[in-house]
Amino acid sequence: MTVPTALRFDDIDSPSAIPPAPPNTSHGKPPLPPARNIHRPRTRASPPLRTTQSPERQEDVASSRDASPPIDTSLSEEYASISERGERVAAAFERLGKQTYEYQDSPSDLAGGLSPKEVIIPLIVEAMRQHRSDPKVADRALTILRRLTVSENCRKCIGENGGIEAVVEIMRSHSLRAGIQTQGCLTLANLAFRNRTNKEAVMKCSGLKVVVAALSAHQDVEQIQAWGCLAIRNFTNRSDAGEQETSVASGAVEVLLTALERYICSETVQSNALIALTNIASRSPYGMERLRTAGGIEVLVSTLQQNVRSEKLSEVGMSLTRVVVEDDRNKELFGQANGIQAMTAIMDAHRGQLAISVKGCAAVRHLAFRRKNREILGSSGTIRTVVNIMNECTTASPDGVCYFLKALCNATFDSMASKIFAGRSGAIEATLRIMSEEAYKEVGRVVEDACRLLRNLLDGVVQNQRNLLKHRGIAVVLDVARVHGEALAGVAEHSVAIFVSMAANRGFASQVQEGSGDINQLARRLRKAHEGNPRVETQVNTLIRALEHDERSVASLGSSDLRDWSNKSSLERALRPVRSLHRGRSGDEQEKRLQRLRSMPLPLGRNRS
Repeated sequence: MTVPTALRFDDIDSPSAIPPAPPNTSHGKPPLPPARNIHRPRTRASPPLRTTQSPERQEDVASSRDASPPIDTSLSEEYASISERGERVAAAFERLGKQTYEYQDSPSDLAGGLSPKEVIIPLIVEAMRQHRSDPKVADRALTILRRLTVSENCRKCIGENGGIEAVVEIMRSHSLRAGIQTQGCLTLANLAFRNRTNKEAVMKCSGLKVVVAALSAHQDVEQIQAWGCLAIRNFTNRSDAGEQETSVASGAVEVLLTALERYICSETVQSNALIALTNIASRSPYGMERLRTAGGIEVLVSTLQQNVRSEKLSEVGMSLTRVVVEDDRNKELFGQANGIQAMTAIMDAHRGQLAISVKGCAAVRHLAFRRKNREILGSSGTIRTVVNIMNECTTASPDGVCYFLKALCNATFDSMASKIFAGRSGAIEATLRIMSEEAYKEVGRVVEDACRLLRNLLDGVVQNQRNLLKHRGIAVVLDVARVHGEALAGVAEHSVAIFVSMAANRGFASQVQEGSGDINQLARRLRKAHEGNPRVETQVNTLIRALEHDERSVASLGSSDLRDWSNKSSLERALRPVRSLHRGRSGDEQEKRLQRLRSMPLPLGRNRS
């Protein structure tokens, strides 16, 4: 193979041979040669013209013309030579571009330890600087650089030799040429890929502003929109808050939203724009504010609705949704724009895709902090969708399962109709299955979220309490309290609260006996382990008072004394006053509350059972 160090543009004059440019006195235009025989306009007072001339007169005119100074053609020749050199440089780049793929990336001993591609990069950058005003040279040089950016070593070499600044200058000089802008955007995007130094160089030389200007000036060119969004995506990836604010100030959010609206059917444009907006909104409060004020919530919801069937766009759209709804000011706006319905449709269409399910449930968790959104979650079928995800995603990570549990817990908070609907959809069975699986029952955060969800679903809902007893849930909760209760205050609080809710229900005592559970002793042990925690102490004291309410003071519901109870109804009557977690209410008030809640209509689900 030919040694790359011998590569020279033989047909190009050296820079030292180029004559210096004349002083510019015409605002960038080359000076004109001296004019001659300037004819002034005739007036009526002019004497009549002679139609004939004497031979002597004709000889005088001819001699005067011969005596005039000759035209200086050196300037035109100079500019012609510069144009000719540009043509030859472009031709050399074209030949070089055909051989770029043949060069190897391995270093060569003859090239000083550099690869052939790294040797030609300084030559290309220098030629770009000298001929940046020539569109042919600019286009072909950018094409070669773009091909070289596939290699990580070449990206580093281009940045070290000033290639980024050369690309930015060419894009700035040819802002209206779509081909050059396309190649420039893609080249800058590749140079910033996983290279922190190049990314800083791009931001330093205002490369982001040049890309934003290209997106604004060429809104009808899909390739510029695709690669420009990709460039902004790479510029903003893992950037600090200061760099993100620079991106926002340059107008990146507005051009990205415009690209989303105009190219709704282009998967490349949509994907790059959504990821770029996610990068900006996740790390910059200023970017989040600009996104909201520029109408980004409505554009996001429209994008979700248009791309329900696309798995890739649904995933990146859910990522942006998850980031957007973390802001309290965006929660209600997203719900008012029918964003919850769009999310539910995507999760139903891609139920087997774990990434979409996890991101969707994380968004539901944040949206449910608003009462209006909780009503929409119940009426749009989102609760049933989350329950189905819990039943089907058996390979989810512990963090993913926590998102499922928290989403359903928040969606059913303080809504009796939603609790009943979740219970009918199978939420009790799904939660108990998670608590019983080997992959999750040893993970403390999963168990704590599961106990919190059960406590929420069982509070005041007799039907859900019966479902728990039907699936032997008391024994599962007892095992969880024994394993994690003393170490985790949340597990202790929620498990004891579940016992308080279930104490007055039929079948509770028998399942406690089957689980060999000494609830009184367990409750005291948990209170001792979390001494000083008011929540745990309150729940434990409430349970102990209920257990000691009868004359016989049941010390252990799991001991042999339980067999001596001939009339279980007396135990149920003794424990009935503490069946609700809402303390401070009398028995009549609790009874009226339960009657009112039972009379509430069920939510209108799509598959109402």
